[in-house]
Amino acid sequence: MTVDGHSEFCTRAGGVDGVEPAAGFEQLWRVATFEFDCASDFVYWFDDPKPCLNLSENQAAQLLEPILASVRHGTPWEHYDLDQTLDDLGGDPVNLRVQARLLHDSDDRVTGLLGIVTDVSDQRRTEQALRGVMDRYRRLVELNPDPVVVHQQGVVRYVSPAALKMAGIERAEEWVGHSITDFLHPTSADAALKRIASLTEPGMVSEPAEVLLVAPDGTVRPYESISVCVEWDGRPAHQVILRSVAERRRAEAALRYQASLVTHVSDAVIGADPDGRIRAWNPAAEALYRRSKADVIGLSVLEVLGPEAVATDGTPRPGEVEHRRADGSRFSVHVSVSPLRDQLGKPAGAVAVCTDLTERLERLAAEARYSAVVAALDEGVIVVDEHETITSVNASARAMLGPVVEVGASAGDLLECWSLVDEAGDSLPRADHPLTVALRTRVPQSRVVIGAVGEAGPRWFSVSAQPLGAEDGQPGDTVVCSFSEITDRKLVEEELNFQATHDPLTRLANRDLILRRLGEAVETRCDDSVSALLLVDLDRFKTVNDTLGHSVGDRVLQEITRRITEVVDGVGEVGRHAGDEFIVVCPVVRDPDLARQLADEVGGAIRAPLQLPSGREMVVTASIGIAYSSTSAETPEVVLSHADIAMYRAKEQGRARTAVFDEDLRAAMSRRLLVHEGLRQAIDANELTVHYQPIVRASDRAVIGVEALARWEHRLLGKITPGEFIPVAEDTGMMIELGTRILHRACDDVARWTRFQRCSPDLALNINISTQQLTDPGLLTAVTDALQRTGLEASRLWFEVTESVLMEDADRSAATLDGLRAIGTHLAIDDFGTGYSSLSYLKRFPVQALKIDVSFVEGLGSDPESEAIVAAIIGLARSLRLQTIGEGVETEVQLGRLRELGCELLQGNLLSRPKPAHLMDLQGRGSVASDPPARALHPAGGPQRVARGAHGAPSTPAPPDGVASTRDALQRVAESN
Repeated sequence: MTVDGHSEFCTRAGGVDGVEPAAGFEQLWRVATFEFDCASDFVYWFDDPKPCLNLSENQAAQLLEPILASVRHGTPWEHYDLDQTLDDLGGDPVNLRVQARLLHDSDDRVTGLLGIVTDVSDQRRTEQALRGVMDRYRRLVELNPDPVVVHQQGVVRYVSPAALKMAGIERAEEWVGHSITDFLHPTSADAALKRIASLTEPGMVSEPAEVLLVAPDGTVRPYESISVCVEWDGRPAHQVILRSVAERRRAEAALRYQASLVTHVSDAVIGADPDGRIRAWNPAAEALYRRSKADVIGLSVLEVLGPEAVATDGTPRPGEVEHRRADGSRFSVHVSVSPLRDQLGKPAGAVAVCTDLTERLERLAAEARYSAVVAALDEGVIVVDEHETITSVNASARAMLGPVVEVGASAGDLLECWSLVDEAGDSLPRADHPLTVALRTRVPQSRVVIGAVGEAGPRWFSVSAQPLGAEDGQPGDTVVCSFSEITDRKLVEEELNFQATHDPLTRLANRDLILRRLGEAVETRCDDSVSALLLVDLDRFKTVNDTLGHSVGDRVLQEITRRITEVVDGVGEVGRHAGDEFIVVCPVVRDPDLARQLADEVGGAIRAPLQLPSGREMVVTASIGIAYSSTSAETPEVVLSHADIAMYRAKEQGRARTAVFDEDLRAAMSRRLLVHEGLRQAIDANELTVHYQPIVRASDRAVIGVEALARWEHRLLGKITPGEFIPVAEDTGMMIELGTRILHRACDDVARWTRFQRCSPDLALNINISTQQLTDPGLLTAVTDALQRTGLEASRLWFEVTESVLMEDADRSAATLDGLRAIGTHLAIDDFGTGYSSLSYLKRFPVQALKIDVSFVEGLGSDPESEAIVAAIIGLARSLRLQTIGEGVETEVQLGRLRELGCELLQGNLLSRPKPAHLMDLQGRGSVASDPPARALHPAGGPQRVARGAHGAPSTPAPPDGVASTRDALQRVAESN
């Protein structure tokens, strides 16, 4: 028979493969091997059980019987591992382990059993000893009052009963299996994990460290932690021993608190030993005696404080004593002394608490001075004690209240005679008198009241009642009542309040107050009525101030205020907005037509002739805008802005009339808002384009120049004319940037045409300048930069400026234009004849050309007056050696008349409509355009630019005093010719 490829088994007494076991081998290992043959039902022992295991033959058979029985009954296991305890031949119990496995033939049939018997008695004894050690260790850990936790790779494996008690839990499962970081406070986790990671060898111990542990209920407590590297179930682990530091911290905190008391107490604390030498000296003592702790420790009380400060035993003497400072000066202190004893009860010195009496003495002196001051006060002072008896009265109180206020009198008698009136004019009940309330509540009281009403008006008093504080810090029973007359101050306050909310000239409510009244009316209105706001603006009132003086203007404003107030009285309230503008607020208007009627009455009252101090009469008119407020969503400021828009509509319609803010105005305002919002984006995105309109020579229609005109197509509103977006740019401060971009683009186009020979090398470029550009200190730099960047010659650049722009700031305009002329550019007056100015500006400014306004060109061939003015302009220009440009030429008749009158240059849609740069034909002569005529506007207003009001609406400004209209001057020239 073979087993797993081995040769035939040895006999029972022999060794494996015929090799005899070494002497004593079986006694050393106490191991015996065997084989069971199923066919012969015989057990072969390779090692004799007797010498190897100290077993008899019967004991050996008894040992194998359980295994052989299963094999014989045909229910064998694949492997056997059986522990049994038998008595050896000496009668001692021996622990044996039988291990066997089945043998099979080539057909996988069980043929027998091969096994080994091992004496494991020593191993069992060792295990029992280890279990004993572990049991003792476990009991030691479980009885340890300090919490113990064992964790493996950061996972809790064991918690001691003390740890469970510490955490306030009953079952260890609430901790076991959880990560230790679940119980470590975030502020302690990183340091704790670093300490654990440093323990790499069994037996290594960490230094004690404080950690914060979080209990399952969220409580955070401090502990001292020590970690030990150990083994748990044969693998490395860490045992953590914890010790609460809460008690220690409380003890330390108590010590710190006591030390802090001594350190921060305001009284000096001095400790002395039995020999009378100083051993303690707090900061208050340093400040009081002006000696540092280092200077006095070890010195005697006598040396430091002086002989009067020492008792017979050498310690500080109690009571009120005179002490000495470092500089030798003496002062009074109150000393409290407590003796000290050691643990055996023997005297160990004394502690003295010294309170400086200087402050108390000074307070007594101050009280004496206070009494003298109170007696001399103009303010009345009365002191009432807890029995409501007057205990003190100063002279001022007697003078103001009379004989009812005397020491010893009852406060009730005083109050009976002391009648007061509140600010609303109602009699003040005795129960509400400040003195009564203070006596009842012991709370300070203060009130402004009227004490008496005489021929000169009410007398105002300020009355205060103040309970005096008792020594324990609680309100005392004594009440001090003080009172003074504040009539003058009250009148001043009322006047200041009036001035803060009213106009000083007209005494009308100012803008803020009148708008607040409108807001209050809208919020309190609960029916279907509306509130109305009328904005009244006097027409051309600046002329009154400029010609007659501001004093006359102020008297006119006062008279107009009286007239408006008389009309509005009982219906609304009048306020002054600013300058020559008034606001009328009608809180409740049930019929909107009534507001219109009221506005007509106001306008009529203003138009009535005014008698001036000089005896002359004058008539002032007003433009009135009306806006309604029907919902609180419309703030007073919004309603005012609506009325402002309506008022400017009235001025546009000819002044001296009324306009109502309606849906058309709202739509116009909304459109202007869209234009405003879109213009900024359009400038940033470079969406504005430049078109050009040729300027031709009248004699042969040759193109000698072009005028740059801005164009913008809004993504929602479509094409927007310059007359609409240019005022927005001026009002919003975008005109300078817009004008600079147009300047650069136009210079670049003309320079490019020149390079590619698409125009004559001296083709002129005309650019209009707005008021903002002309007053911009950076204009000269911008022009120079544009010329340098594009390479365009300065001599080819013409700037067009209107008369009104020139005269807005003549001195500044002259300086700017002189600078532009110095670099080689030219100046043309645009829209000549439409402004208000003196013709002397033609000599003052470096003008080189005049552009005849389109309003005059339109009348050529049909209006003799227009022909006369055009002839006068051309004659004036010829005499001043200036070029003339007729703009807005729409018909051949106009062109022919301009040529006959001697106009040198022409511009208009008859010759060419404005076109983008790539469509410009600048080689031939100007010809009649095939497309419909269109008015071309320049970024700064162009040929059709009109003067704008403050809101961008067209207006016709009045000429300054003594300055004539240019049109009128030219008309006179024409008539004289």
